[in-house]
Formats: sequence, C-alpha cells, structure tokens
Amino acid sequence: EFKNIPAIPRKLSIVEDDKIILCGTRGAGKSWLIYDYLQFEAFGSYLYIDFQDLRVSGITKEKLEKFIDKKKITTLVLENFDCSFTPPTTLKTIITTTKKVYLDGFVTKVLYPLDFEEFISFDKKFVSEQNTFNYYTIRGTYPFVVTSPKNSFEKNFQMMLNSLYYERSEF
Repeated sequence: EFKNIPAIPRKLSIVEDDKIILCGTRGAGKSWLIYDYLQFEAFGSYLYIDFQDLRVSGITKEKLEKFIDKKKITTLVLENFDCSFTPPTTLKTIITTTKKVYLDGFVTKVLYPLDFEEFISFDKKFVSEQNTFNYYTIRGTYPFVVTSPKNSFEKNFQMMLNSLYYERSEF
C-alpha cells in the first residue's frame, strides 16, 4: 500500500496515459513517480510487481490474466519488466525499463534525471542561484542523491556509478 509518499512533482507525468512504458536510467525517479500515482488509487485496485524482486518468479501472462480477473485489478504496474511476454490488458498499465522499449498500444516516455528547475524544487536550502547551481553540478542530478543526507552522498553516488557501469573497465 502506497500512502503519504513524499514525492516532489516532476515535469513528466504518467497520469494522462492509460498504457505507458516509462524508460530511464536507474535512479532517475521512475519508481517514485509510480508510488506517487498509486497512493491515490484504491488499495486492492492495483497490482504492483517488481521483476527485480528475488521473490518474483514464474510469472506468465496467463497467470497474471487469471489473477487480474479474479481480483478485479484496474491498474497493473510492471517495474523492471523484461518484456518477455505481452502484458495483460487492464484499464491502466505502467511498465518501467532501463532501455527504450516500444509495444503496440503503449506510449513510451523517457524520464531523465533532474534538470536544474526540478533540482531546485527538490532542494530548497540554498538562497542564491549561483550557490544552488554549484551544488547541482557537484552533487549530480539523481533525485535520491539530492535528497540523501550529506554524510551518505559519497556512498550513494558510488552505488549509482556501480549500477551504471556493469564492467569494471567501464567503471
């Protein structure tokens, strides 16, 4: 159940599209957009599945369709979906991936890390624009890095770099 999610509005919205594929790098804020959306949906009306969750296995389109029909699911969220099957039809379907993917009937949108305007809305502790811009260029533009405590910045930033570069030589 998603309640009281402290989300700050982004320029990209997922509200107006019934079938959406939300692409973007890890840490860009795809999940938080979804959490913010789901907190206003009735509990039990949506099904949220994260395919990177180790507890998730053996999901097929047929099993999903049966569950959706039985529970009267109106919103289906497939986080980190590998597109190994065509998703079942619900009133609203939200898919996230790190790669740009196109499926018939779906709108594909890319969520980038924070731009400077969004960064300002995330971090309001600076008075001068110059000071804020300096902080923006030093800290990076990922929402979780901006909102994390200052003492954990290096750890979070290194974790982000590790997730972007799979091979040690790239890193």
